[in-house]
Amino acid sequence: MPPRVLVMPLAIVLSASAVQAHLCNNIYRTPDRIIVKPEKDTATLETNDSLRIFVRNNYPTTLRNVRLLGQMDAPGLQVTITPDRIPAMKAGRKEAFTVRITAGAGAPPGGHALKLSIAADSIGWGNAGSQPVQPVTDDDLLRALGDSNPSCSVLAAESLARRGNAAGVNWLRDQIAHGERRAIRAAGRSGNPDLVPFLLPKLADRNGFVSGTTCLALGLLKAGLDQVAGLRGSGDAYVATAARAGLILAGRSDEADLSYLRRRLTDNDPWVRCAAAWGCAWMDETQALAVLDEVFGQRDAELVVFAGDALVTLAERQEGLTAEQAPAAEATPQPTASSAPAFAAPTPDRLSLKQSQPTSNCATGGQVSVQLYHSYPGPLHNVRVEASGEGITLTAPATLAFLKPTQIATLSLGVRASAPRGADTIPAQVTVTADELREPGRFTITVPCTEAGVQQVALQQAAPVGEVGVRVVRFGDYHLLLFGLPLLLVVAALIWRWRKQRRA
Repeated sequence: MPPRVLVMPLAIVLSASAVQAHLCNNIYRTPDRIIVKPEKDTATLETNDSLRIFVRNNYPTTLRNVRLLGQMDAPGLQVTITPDRIPAMKAGRKEAFTVRITAGAGAPPGGHALKLSIAADSIGWGNAGSQPVQPVTDDDLLRALGDSNPSCSVLAAESLARRGNAAGVNWLRDQIAHGERRAIRAAGRSGNPDLVPFLLPKLADRNGFVSGTTCLALGLLKAGLDQVAGLRGSGDAYVATAARAGLILAGRSDEADLSYLRRRLTDNDPWVRCAAAWGCAWMDETQALAVLDEVFGQRDAELVVFAGDALVTLAERQEGLTAEQAPAAEATPQPTASSAPAFAAPTPDRLSLKQSQPTSNCATGGQVSVQLYHSYPGPLHNVRVEASGEGITLTAPATLAFLKPTQIATLSLGVRASAPRGADTIPAQVTVTADELREPGRFTITVPCTEAGVQQVALQQAAPVGEVGVRVVRFGDYHLLLFGLPLLLVVAALIWRWRKQRRA
């Protein structure tokens, strides 16, 4: 039998006796590291009762807007959960939701199920709902590869190489041969080992920017590490820093490397600071993130893209470690000079959108919130989000002056929705445009037109925890049995006693 701490059966009974139930056999079968546990095995009630369900965040990062959602499978049964959300749960934090179940007059007797789900802003990134309606194909990327803007081409080449497409590998190979640093970093980020033979010769390049950047790329690819280690003692501060950072990215370093990088976080050269911060942040050194933000805020477009590559790589690593798409949203950034000269006209294949919760009823107008995220190595400027569709009226688009890589921005759209034939929800098409995007990103969300639709949308965005068994037994049907029979026995006993006295 599993230990009690791992399996916690939960029964909710609307009768005088308990009925066993369970949560997916294992109450810990929740999204990754979110732990859910009830305070007691059984809740017994006549018309209503309350119990607490504890939620603990075992992610190493903060979860935002955590919500527990419940839905009954029969009319007349109502569930209310408070609070409606927990704004932020730090790593290791434990919170409690109060679940109240009420059986109304129309609740049918018998067995039912309470379905519980968990939602949070960081849950769901990477699912089908957060991807473009029409996934980007190799043909789309091949067209972008031929764009006249080199920034568009390098992004497309990286994506193609990641997919194993030879056109992307060949394009990067040619750019690496000319010592193009963005192409060198793209080769490392692609994860394609076919590019290693073209990178290795660049370790000996006389240009320290080229050889240092190659150390970072090979670190991401976990290749050529002996040669990279040989550059630790380079007299070029950038090369020595990038070599040690590359070894950390590859998981092959020692405390001396990390100590060296810590000292370089305050170097006068921003390129050295950025390379050092990349390696330190990989080892969860929180002060390094501030350095990356500082470098990212510089006006040098090449530095912006360098820091952007670091931020995106760190976010992708965090995704792999914790199943979260990106770190929590930061405070609203201040706009800086556009990076358009170094980053222009990309295709929208690195843009993701997710519907936020809660969402208001849009029958007479409401606010629909979406979360926007991108993995381009530079910021997007003048971002505009709009919604359209049959029965959809956009009353206010959402705009954002500046969106950094790895930043999750929450934007609110004013929407009025009129559903055909009294439907509770209708689909809406969302388009995202920005100065740097050659074509808009396109997504589909669900807009609620009734209060029932609000609940439907909320459940669509949540991850199921399991079902709680509910059994309705109407006491009115058993009044004679529960109260009449004991009274009859008392009356019978009194009569028997009276008759016995008469005989005496």
